[in-house]
Amino acid sequence: MLVLKKYEAQSGQMINKENSAYYMHQNAAAVDILTKSILQAWKGNMLSYGGKEVLITSV
Repeated sequence: MLVLKKYEAQSGQMINKENSAYYMHQNAAAVDILTKSILQAWKGNMLSYGGKEVLITSV
């Protein structure tokens, strides 16, 4: 339920929890950690247009 609460807070949308269900794969946390580490590596660098496109499509 924490994931749904975070989604509500970030998107501004309310989720009807009585009519909703979700499934998270066991590796979802690993993907999140990997994504954060990639973003941290790119944080200090100025990205070209192509680099920004790659970043957006990979997340």
